[in-house]
Amino acid sequence: MDPEQIVQQSAIKIVLGPQMRAQTTVNRFLTPEQVPRVRYVLWNIYQINNLFNTYYTALQNAVNNVQSMITSLTTTVDLIKRPSVTFFDILSALTMGLVFLGVPAIFDTIPTMVVKEIVPIAQGFVLGLTQTPGTFRALWPQGDVMSQTFQIGQLNENLDFINNQSSAMLNDALATIMNNAGTFISFAGYGRYSGATKVSIPDDTDDISFALKNYLTSISLKENGWYAYVGRNISLLGSGCLPVQDTNFFECPSMFLWMSPQNYRQYSFFQRGNGKSNARKLFQQLLSLGYVEMPTLVEGAYNCTAKAGGPLINVDFENGSIDTSCISQMPIYVSKGTCPPDAVKMPDGSCPFGSITDTYKSSTPPTFMRNWGGSQGVQYTSDS
Repeated sequence: MDPEQIVQQSAIKIVLGPQMRAQTTVNRFLTPEQVPRVRYVLWNIYQINNLFNTYYTALQNAVNNVQSMITSLTTTVDLIKRPSVTFFDILSALTMGLVFLGVPAIFDTIPTMVVKEIVPIAQGFVLGLTQTPGTFRALWPQGDVMSQTFQIGQLNENLDFINNQSSAMLNDALATIMNNAGTFISFAGYGRYSGATKVSIPDDTDDISFALKNYLTSISLKENGWYAYVGRNISLLGSGCLPVQDTNFFECPSMFLWMSPQNYRQYSFFQRGNGKSNARKLFQQLLSLGYVEMPTLVEGAYNCTAKAGGPLINVDFENGSIDTSCISQMPIYVSKGTCPPDAVKMPDGSCPFGSITDTYKSSTPPTFMRNWGGSQGVQYTSDS
């Protein structure tokens, strides 16, 4: 019996207790040459099982933490309208929490957020999923019930269902790996689970819930009229804009602005129907509470809009990549008649970004959004 048959027939049946017990079991029907190889396989089996078990425990704790976040979010954003969500989106953002932390666009831009020991685990998980489409599909919510909606304030009432569904999804994904030798080899390839250190996620790893928190925060901002405007970069020197200490925020005479440290794109924040909204207070509170990080909130929303939207998590199996930009649903607007050059046009030829004129329901943008000085950095071309 070769090692692939051992994995396929014995992965679920063997009780992975003390290592010597497992070795004694397999030694009865293996040749001396096969024993080291099968021990290697069994250690990978144990590691992957341990990963999924600890992931489930961490997810349960994450859901409970998010529930306590809802009350605070309601106060911080001053939710006049509580957004509705679907089970599909909640479970997508939840069960893909580890994936979110393993995507380079996330951990490269937010090094202070992620617990360092989680990053290599998350990276290995992402690589495994991109190599095994069946495992990814098992982690994706399925069934008609997933389209049902509820308000975010009702999350607590649906915790049992969410926990049961996430458990079932993780079990299905693990079974997909363990019941097929080819899938197992692809998921565990390149020694990702063969190291001496156990692959496990701490129970209290709050970072696992970051994708869900970012999603809930972004839709709460969206439903309550908040949006980001991105236009031609202004020259900050002599503009009256003052940097906010130790951040990429700037307090300007008539706007609150954040500048991306990656591409220097500038975003200003406004709330429809509220010309005196205190954007600085709001976003600093959201950041201090750990609900969002600006790159995932606004850069993610920009990238999602530029590609004309898509699922919260999108996997390109051909190229082995995962796109998580649409976790953020915050609206991004540009000036009417302009469209970023990296935007994918809609089927009718229109720009996927909303225009600031449409937002204000008027024929011209507000005065403070016209004739911004300077044109360095991001350039836009006319849509006409």
